Order: sequence, then structure tokens, then C-alpha cells
Amino acid sequence: MLALCRFSHDAAVWACLAALSMAAGELSTAEVAFAAIDAVDKLQYVLHLRSLAGGAAGGAASTGGPLVAAELALYAGQAEAAEAKLLQVR
Repeated sequence: MLALCRFSHDAAVWACLAALSMAAGELSTAEVAFAAIDAVDKLQYVLHLRSLAGGAAGGAASTGGPLVAAELALYAGQAEAAEAKLLQVR
């Protein structure tokens, strides 16, 4: 999908990739997509999430643990799911 976005040069395609990447917890892909559409605020948030995950390049689910998963749930508007993930940390 990343190659298709680079080929198309269309901001709408990049925005779709960014949304799908965040939903899937693929932070490295989301970082590239947000940078391509100049969404600096969202890019900074992704970089924050990656720092919580220890700078790992992979998806949040496998490397960031419950803290990053809770942040992603809050980003998606799922406060109860975020709270449940944070309670797992205790």
C-alpha cells in the first residue's frame, strides 16, 4: 500500500493510509503517511507513541505493550478500552 501511495501522489490516498495505519497500530507506516500529508500534529503524536514503544519500528500491538495500546484506543475514541488496557499494567 505504501508503494501505491508513493506512486499516486494523492493526498487523499495518503490520508486513508494514515487512518488505516493508526487503526492497525502500524506506527511506522502512519509516520510516513502523516509526514506525506504534512499533518505535523498527528506526526508528533505518532513519534510520541513510538518513543513510548521504545522506538521500535514495528506495530504498536507487538512492541509497545498496554501503554501504547491504551493511547491508540484513546485516539480512536474508545475510553473504556483504554482504561481496561491501563488496568492491565497494574
